[in-house]
Amino acid sequence: MGERGVPKYLQVKAALLTWIDDLEPGAALPSEVELAHDFAVSRVTMRRATTELILEGRLTRSQGKVTRVVGEKIRIPVMLGRGHTEQMRAGGYEVSREVLDHGVAAADRRVARELHVAPGAEVFALRRRVVAQGMPIGLETTYLARAADFAALGAQELAGSTYARLTGPLGVRLARTTERVETTPIPLEAAQALDASSEVTALVVHRVTVDADDRPVEYSHVLYRGDRITLSYTLGE
Repeated sequence: MGERGVPKYLQVKAALLTWIDDLEPGAALPSEVELAHDFAVSRVTMRRATTELILEGRLTRSQGKVTRVVGEKIRIPVMLGRGHTEQMRAGGYEVSREVLDHGVAAADRRVARELHVAPGAEVFALRRRVVAQGMPIGLETTYLARAADFAALGAQELAGSTYARLTGPLGVRLARTTERVETTPIPLEAAQALDASSEVTALVVHRVTVDADDRPVEYSHVLYRGDRITLSYTLGE
């Protein structure tokens, strides 16, 4: 493995890519020490090569330090009136939500600003873990302005679509959704909850949905593993 002028770690990275292309998604790689021995390079060089492939979404490393091949990313189309989970299901993915926490809470300044309510006003807060294709991919925190309409619901009902409840039993007409996306190093708590390496970059999606009277009815932020998902936006008619 020797191309003059090409850094050693890039040579190793190219060789790894050729190798993992023949492996099935989810296949576990040998340890870093074993890989360094097999490719006749230092462990530092191997770590740099695998880290780049993790950041590019070709490999993933769990909290248990097992490195695996990543398959095609889960594609989430973004549409009004349908949450990300519903869009993934429509795309043929097996998706579920696990309710981690829920209840009536006092809106902090950020939530109050997004929902156009006074700081300290009662809102319904809901935190869920999103699992797709058997893999934890995101942590979703949702705030709903109509706290009383959700406060009596149990965890099983809250695991379902908030949009379906808003537009169904509650008769809310949704007018538009605004999203903004940020990238961030994955926080330690989120990495543990999603069984992700600290090297993974997270996508944070902030979403505000407004009804036909121009009133915000829902504000959510979802932290996704950037090595697991990609967002798809369609502009125009």
